[in-house]
Amino acid sequence: MPKRRKKVAYALTGLAVAAAGTVAAGMYVTRPTAAAPPVVPIGQEAIDLVLPFDRYWLSTFDIHTVESAEDILIRDCLQRDGMDWPLLPSPDRQAEQPPNRRRYGVIEPGLAANYGYHLPPPDPITEKRETGWSERRKLPAEVRIAAYGKEGGAGCWKKAHDHLLRNTAPYDAQKYNKYVGEAFDAARRDPQVVTGIRAWSACMKRAGFAYPDPFKAAGDKEWAKTPRPLPRELATATADVRCKQETDLVGIWARVDTRIQQNLIREHESDFRQLAEAKARWLEAARQTLPENAGPLPSPRESIGGTGRTPT
Repeated sequence: MPKRRKKVAYALTGLAVAAAGTVAAGMYVTRPTAAAPPVVPIGQEAIDLVLPFDRYWLSTFDIHTVESAEDILIRDCLQRDGMDWPLLPSPDRQAEQPPNRRRYGVIEPGLAANYGYHLPPPDPITEKRETGWSERRKLPAEVRIAAYGKEGGAGCWKKAHDHLLRNTAPYDAQKYNKYVGEAFDAARRDPQVVTGIRAWSACMKRAGFAYPDPFKAAGDKEWAKTPRPLPRELATATADVRCKQETDLVGIWARVDTRIQQNLIREHESDFRQLAEAKARWLEAARQTLPENAGPLPSPRESIGGTGRTPT
């Protein structure tokens, strides 16, 4: 069975780069495994952080929608050979995450005070979906191979994926990633952002924390040594957010990002129009699949030339 990140589509390779809010996500340590403090609501700071590129990418809810549509098609495909396929929980907008929540590091006071740079526990809806993906690793090998092929990206999943894309070209995540990387790098070099980061760094130094930029603070290797944030991490993250507010770093950075992204959209109008159209058609096909069972798809046995046996 393919790894968790292969579940939606191989067309979405490069999610860590493409998702604007996860440019620095690899610098954050994993979610705590010990007893966690109460769930902290998403801060207004993150909700209000909207950038021009956002409309061309798939949100958390969009990704769940595609996953669930493929799920229904996979189930129908497998059932023709008498195999069961447990469906993931239905998409729910309550599981939506702001696309730029960590684009500039931690920006929410509540999150910093409770989790520092550790990732908070998932909401109940997302946790149920993650549990569903984990449970699939326990399915019989015959079912997993029929669903995904031996190496992933094949079987009933491939048929489901192709079925949803039958009326559109695949979403070009590589093209989107290229523009995201270009825009992010350009913003980091912009004189206004450079000056803002210096001001933030000076503020942090006055508070007793020496970091050249927010990503170095978030990526401090000390934070990864414990499953729960220690007092110094919480203090560092709290100062980080406060210094961002005092220097208006997020506002400065977001305004520069907005200008750069708008310019790229104008300069490459055709590319972004294609991205928007492919996204819209893909999601529409997925939405049409969710309310009722999909039309018939070839079973895995029929797909391998009528040999009468499931791939092994």
